[in-house]
Amino acid sequence: MSLKKFFSSLVVIIALLIALATAGVLVFLGQQSQAESQLRLKMTAQSLADGLSAIVTHVDHVMSGIAKEEGLAELLGSGDGALLEEQEKRYSALLLSANKVALLPRGFSDAEFTSQPGIGFADLELVHRAELGGKPLSPGFFGVVGSQNAHMGMAKAIKLNDKVVGVLYVSYSPSIFQKIFSRSAKKGELITLKQGKLVLATAGDASRSKEESDGEVPVASTDWAVDYRLSERSLMAKAFQEWVAIPAFAGITILLVGLVVFLRARQLAEWTRLDQVTIIRLVEALLEGSFVRGSYPVNLVNFQGTIDSILAFQRKERGSVNSVAKSTAVEEQSDEDSLVPANLLYMNNGIELEAEGVDDTKVPQSIFRAYDIRGVVEKTLTTELVYDIGRALGSEAYEAGQQTVIIARDGRLSSPELSQSLAKGLQDSGRDVIDLGMVPTPVLYFATHYLGSNSGVMITGSHNPPDYNGLKMVIDGETLSGERIGELRERIINGDLLSGNGSYETRDIAADYISTITGDVHLGQPMKIVVDCGNGVAGEFVPTLFKTMGCEVVELYCDVDGSFPNHHPDPSKPENLEVLIKRVREEEADLGLAFDGDGDRLGLVDSKGTVIWPDRQMMLFSADVLSRQPGADIIFDVKCTRNLATEIVKHGGRPIMWKTGHSLIKAKIKETGAMLAGEMSGHIFFKERWYGFDDGLYAGARMIEIISADSRSSQEIFAALPDSINTPELTVSLQEGENFKFIDAILSVAKFPNASVNTIDGLRVDFSEGWGLVRASNTTPSLVMRFEADTRASLLEIQDQFRELMKKVKPDIDLPF
Repeated sequence: MSLKKFFSSLVVIIALLIALATAGVLVFLGQQSQAESQLRLKMTAQSLADGLSAIVTHVDHVMSGIAKEEGLAELLGSGDGALLEEQEKRYSALLLSANKVALLPRGFSDAEFTSQPGIGFADLELVHRAELGGKPLSPGFFGVVGSQNAHMGMAKAIKLNDKVVGVLYVSYSPSIFQKIFSRSAKKGELITLKQGKLVLATAGDASRSKEESDGEVPVASTDWAVDYRLSERSLMAKAFQEWVAIPAFAGITILLVGLVVFLRARQLAEWTRLDQVTIIRLVEALLEGSFVRGSYPVNLVNFQGTIDSILAFQRKERGSVNSVAKSTAVEEQSDEDSLVPANLLYMNNGIELEAEGVDDTKVPQSIFRAYDIRGVVEKTLTTELVYDIGRALGSEAYEAGQQTVIIARDGRLSSPELSQSLAKGLQDSGRDVIDLGMVPTPVLYFATHYLGSNSGVMITGSHNPPDYNGLKMVIDGETLSGERIGELRERIINGDLLSGNGSYETRDIAADYISTITGDVHLGQPMKIVVDCGNGVAGEFVPTLFKTMGCEVVELYCDVDGSFPNHHPDPSKPENLEVLIKRVREEEADLGLAFDGDGDRLGLVDSKGTVIWPDRQMMLFSADVLSRQPGADIIFDVKCTRNLATEIVKHGGRPIMWKTGHSLIKAKIKETGAMLAGEMSGHIFFKERWYGFDDGLYAGARMIEIISADSRSSQEIFAALPDSINTPELTVSLQEGENFKFIDAILSVAKFPNASVNTIDGLRVDFSEGWGLVRASNTTPSLVMRFEADTRASLLEIQDQFRELMKKVKPDIDLPF
């Protein structure tokens, strides 16, 4: 055969193999997609089952309490119809607005069909079983589905001196199921609630009902199950997979493995040769008596120990150790000690021993703030600087023993480019990068507890204007703040940066994050909520999370748009909540939730449209946590109401006031072991049942859980908590850096002999009738103020004192009060 024909036939064969391999891959990907859809649908079914079980358990608990109520058994024995009817109405309010509540004497056997729903013979059977006692009764579903008489019934025996004297009977409309199930299934999916073969509620594509079930999840404490199913796979695709794609794919895999082994063997030989040349070059330099500087990268890390030993020997001979040691992250050790960390044995870090520094004018000190890095894009925060920050963070991670760094970004227009620069900088420091893509900041924090690496960096401008961006950083489980952030700048200026060649991969953990929350947090009753994501990145997650929990969700601005066209994504400002307030009232929703630009802060509006500031949210969260963790520490920042400390003590906790700042609060949680912390800005940190980082989405889920377990409306719940006359956060913009100088000046002249002065973060002065605060913001060049008092007159008097003091320091300051 001629070479021309040989190569022509070879080309044809390769083309056919590639076509077969491609077909196999497509079928495989189809299978993967099918498996992922089934897993998501199974998680949805599990969440629905858990939500239904929680409702039944809650109702059963309330019924048990009613049945044991003092005097009820005697009232039932009296036969006083008017009083019994009055009690039934009162109990109806306690039982999630049940359709019917009936107090029935022992032996009651008269079916009643005049009201809807009535008490039929099936209901009577449930009542008689309750009289007989024994194992706990499962709720029953009676009547024809879709009819006016369809209902769910539950019964609980009422006893006097351990003798059954009657039964508490409660029934609910089946609409309670449909509310939970609505919008839970996507196209091509069907989710069904069943009692045996009886279908109680459905969601999704009814045409799937004739297909085989993909599985079912039992509902605890009931005879129900949640059935789920997807559309059938294509039989042709299945046959193709079995008879063509798999054998072809297997054959090609064998060929590719052989080719890879051959190429890798050649590459190994080449790397060995090159590394031997590097070592010979180093030895030659030493023999010539010259001091070795610069980089001696290797391709095989097995040779790195040899190079490090030669360099360590040279340093010992010279009798000193210079700053080169820190850059190489190599400590002097005895000959028998390993010079290479175990987690780097198979990585080519190409460690640079000495690097050229950067002009400090190109590394603005103003962006290295107290608890993150933040600046104006392409002015104080450039892609080149983010690259250098990536290398500095990678060097820090190396010294902390961290090989992998997880990164993510928010939805700002500048974030994709900055994220690429960050990844490149980390890789060029020798770190491996896992990129989560566009996700809320709490998902990045979650990943540092979930993916095996404790280090992560988030590209986000949080709630700042669209032209801002920044970085929030975690190294080996510690959120960087204060001096640790300043040290990054020093590394860049001094050129104290490692170099290497780390790997890069992308991961999607959205389903893992959502399923972890919905597996922990459950509804006590159906909830209708309005969510406003302000066009921030939380919009990608919030609707899915709360729908999976079983909420009816009304969405506002959940499409991600980094220009923030509707309003600024900052729920701490009242003007940004106006649309949410209006929509909650229009929809008659149970609750309104707002999120900031990166999803780590929560804003709240009750059922009447009243803004519930985070310090009052913390009162409810504290009571809930302390009910399970008595005596726990609860941390709050200097901007919070003093009523919060009173509520914490009331419920058996220990209140701790601390500095504002998410990283500072997290450090305080680690120091004290606190179970809960919160800031007036909306950062809420749960250590109880969660991981201790600020998470607006999880805080929203916990709030919904608490509200749904209470028969009162959210407005009634919050109205019962103590409140004072107060202001929201007030701000005054200044020049960059001027805010900190102002605070230094005001602390030097402040004199309040008849009040308690706190200077842990700015100036907070507590008077007998209220308090005032002024502090420097760590995120923007501004001052932040807040005031609270028992009366309007006291509030104005405190503001007058602060106004006089602030004008004394800066006469031309324009105050918002």
